[in-house]
Amino acid sequence: MAKAPEKTDEESAAATPAKAGKKKLLIIIVSLVLVLAMAGGAGFFILKKNQQPPSEDEEAKQERIKRIKAEAPPVIVKLDQFTVKLQPEEGKPEQYMQTVIEFEVLDNQTADRIKVFMSKIRAKILLILLGKMPSEISSPQGVELLTAEIRNETNHILDGTTRPLDSLKPGPDDSVQAVYLTQFIIQ
Repeated sequence: MAKAPEKTDEESAAATPAKAGKKKLLIIIVSLVLVLAMAGGAGFFILKKNQQPPSEDEEAKQERIKRIKAEAPPVIVKLDQFTVKLQPEEGKPEQYMQTVIEFEVLDNQTADRIKVFMSKIRAKILLILLGKMPSEISSPQGVELLTAEIRNETNHILDGTTRPLDSLKPGPDDSVQAVYLTQFIIQ
């Protein structure tokens, strides 16, 4: 049988660097994969930490939203002047009321909706005013009740919400937040 030729020293020396080069390349690749995996894991935890919901409770969040809205200038919608004959009181002559009404609304979209429903809103306000006697609206409390009634009825037209007539405060999502009588004369 013939023997396999023995490797010479030159052939052995050439094979060793090739094996050493492959080992180095393997170590570099494994190191890069580990470094990238660690960086990815660290990035994941950082992103996860940033995506956690804020720790403030819902009430504090609502207060912050109200404060931001309070800092924004209000959106005001001015209606044309109203002149109406008030309900007569016994023994007194006829009296008329002249007033200008302005609404403070949530946003510009609500202002546009008011313009769309203006005829219906004005008709409802006229009915409210025509049903009043001078003694009912000659005190600050009477005017406050009148503005609350106008606000509630306007919100009913715009939103479909119904509040008690004596509800002086609007709901947080009511379209009309306040009613202002910027001119008010009874003669």
